Order: sequence, then structure tokens, then C-alpha cells
Amino acid sequence: MTTKPLLTRAEALLNRLVQVREQEQDIELRATVERVQSRARKAWDVLAEVAQAAPALKERGVRLPVVPNPPSIEVAKAKSTLRKTAESIVGTDLSTTVERIKVQSVNQALEAGEKIARTVVIDLNGAVDARRVELLPRGIDRPVVSYPGVEDSLVVGLRNVQRSLRFKVESLRVRDLVPHLDGVLRDVERWERERPRLDAALADHHPEVKEFLRRAATDEGAPWHLITPQVQQWLADSAHTALLKVVLRA
Repeated sequence: MTTKPLLTRAEALLNRLVQVREQEQDIELRATVERVQSRARKAWDVLAEVAQAAPALKERGVRLPVVPNPPSIEVAKAKSTLRKTAESIVGTDLSTTVERIKVQSVNQALEAGEKIARTVVIDLNGAVDARRVELLPRGIDRPVVSYPGVEDSLVVGLRNVQRSLRFKVESLRVRDLVPHLDGVLRDVERWERERPRLDAALADHHPEVKEFLRRAATDEGAPWHLITPQVQQWLADSAHTALLKVVLRA
């Protein structure tokens, strides 16, 4: 039995193993490049969204966060590092590219970019929330009460608007800030249009009845002395008491 075929097969197997190992190394190198690209792309995408959203937010009255000019030393250094690294890897092979992007200075520059992106998003959320607070209509903290004769749909709608306007703006993506603020503006408009309809439900009642109902709608409730003869007469009508109940408190 000759050993030549066996040696040939062994050599072929070794060559194949070398190829597999080289492919694995190549895959690992490419994965390293892709991770760096992904980090840089995410920070870039956030800042691009900020640049796109800023004019629309400003038009809606948002006071945009102030960007330092000139930029901080950390930002300037990060920009310089990334620019020089990008220039140095043009035309290089994969292995050289990985060696140059794995240095600590590049990682620090990417971390600086990621930090800036996070800070800008947080600051923009805060600026939009400040605008929300400015837009809050008068009486938004008053309870929305279903007075006798008021449509349930009006009460439910106002309560939903009230809940929405109280929602603090935080942790939203930049792309969602403009649509969210537009929703706030619509809710404010709806509140100012429909809240008077709720208050108008009391317009035809006696002043003592109005005061009784307003106080009854609060967490503290209406004190007993507000049940005047005029209020007692009003309460005698069963149509007026369907939504009322008495709660004893110590």
C-alpha cells in the first residue's frame, strides 16, 4: 500500500484547514470593522436627525439647547482623531485597517461622539418638555367632572386630553419629538375649545348650586354648609343626583 495518496489527502486537508482559518480571521476582522462602523453610524444618525428636526422644533417655539462655539477640547480632539483615522485607512488592506481603528484614541473618539449624541437627545427632550409646560392651558389641573346634562363623550375626551398634556417628555427619539409636540398643540387647541362647554353646563344653575357642584368635584368634596335650601331643592330632582354620591370621611 503506497502512502502517496494518504500524504496527498493529508496535505489537501491541511491546506483546507489553513484556508478555513484565514477565512475565520477575515470574518473576525470584518466584524471588527462593522462594529466600529455601526458605532459611528448610530451617533451620526442621531446628530443628522437633530439637524433635521431643529428647524421644525424652533418654528414651534422650542428653545433649542445652546451648542458651545468653539466646541469643547474633547469634541475637537474626537473630530481630529476620526478624520485622521479615516484618511489613514484609505486604500489599505483589511488587516491594516483593523489595526488602525482598534487603537485606544479611536475608541475614545467614538465614545465622545456617543456621549454627545446622548446628551443632545436628553437636552432636546428637556427643551420640548419645557415648551409643553409653557403651552399648558389654564385650568388643566382642575378635575374634569361629569356634571348633570353633560355628554359622557365630552368628559372622556377632556380627561384623555388632560392625561396626555400631563405626560412629561423624556426618552423620546429625536424623530418623534416634532410629531409629539404637534400632538401637544392639538390637545391644547381641543382643551381650549371643549373645556368651556363643560363649564357652560353650570351656567344656567343658581350660584349656590354652582358652588356646591364645583366643590363636590374636588378631592375634599363639598362641606355640609353648602347644602343650602336652594341646593336641597336642586337635589330633590332625581335627574340631578344620578351622578352624585355621599362619602363620609373622618
